[in-house]
Amino acid sequence: MSALPPLRLLLRSESGRRFFRYCVVSGWNVVFGQILLFGVHLWVERPGAANVIAVVAGLGPAYLVSRRFVWEATGSHSVTGEMLPFLGLTVLGTITSTVAVEIAGAVTDVRIAVNLASLSAWFGVWVVKYVLLDRIIYRRRNALVAH
Repeated sequence: MSALPPLRLLLRSESGRRFFRYCVVSGWNVVFGQILLFGVHLWVERPGAANVIAVVAGLGPAYLVSRRFVWEATGSHSVTGEMLPFLGLTVLGTITSTVAVEIAGAVTDVRIAVNLASLSAWFGVWVVKYVLLDRIIYRRRNALVAH
């Protein structure tokens, strides 16, 4: 069985297309973030510090790409309605992933373990982030698109 029929089913609704776009943008953000983390960790010895630097460096592009391509929001940015919630969720992910990468760095000298710890920690935040952004932050805009 190919993956195409479930994908077609997912893409039938606006919410399914939005979730698909979220997955694609998140995939890009993960690749970009992991490359940043790996590169910064070569330069900065402490895994936690490297993680924070990588997240901060990728924050702006992640917000802008998600806002535009996932939720198709254009126009002025709402500091309290969009930017602060996105930042708050990023801070949650940063704290979670920093703890995870510090533990990985303490347990092993294998640098890729730091990246795997980061990915694992961010996955849970990824799910929460989608639900909060889709159902609360961009809900009003999504309701307007559906009609």
